[in-house]
Amino acid sequence: MSLLEGSLVALLLTLAGALLWHQHRQAVRARRESEQTLAISRETAARQLLELRAALAEALAEAQSERDKKQVQIDEVARLRSKYRRLYGNYTKLAEHLAAHLPDSPPASSTSGERHAADMTPETRPGPTRG
Repeated sequence: MSLLEGSLVALLLTLAGALLWHQHRQAVRARRESEQTLAISRETAARQLLELRAALAEALAEAQSERDKKQVQIDEVARLRSKYRRLYGNYTKLAEHLAAHLPDSPPASSTSGERHAADMTPETRPGPTRG
């Protein structure tokens, strides 16, 4: 092999080595960029997941609050109904007691058109109707 051929072979080997090194560097750079993109995507997904979890927790707390409010209202209605039944029972007993101990006389007529209290039952009492 002549010096010229040896120089050409050395030059070709140097170019081939430089090309291989350049390809290797591009592959390493592409891998790093891919890893960075993946890390950014993971961070974005994690942030979005945290935001969704926070929104879900807030919605659940609001729903629980609404359920609690409704339960308080249901309990209040039950308490008032119980109180009404108790008071109505006491009133009925008092009316019966008075009727038994007072002389017989017709009930005083009301000018407002209200029914006599002794005739009223929970189903016939005036007021809002149950829905």
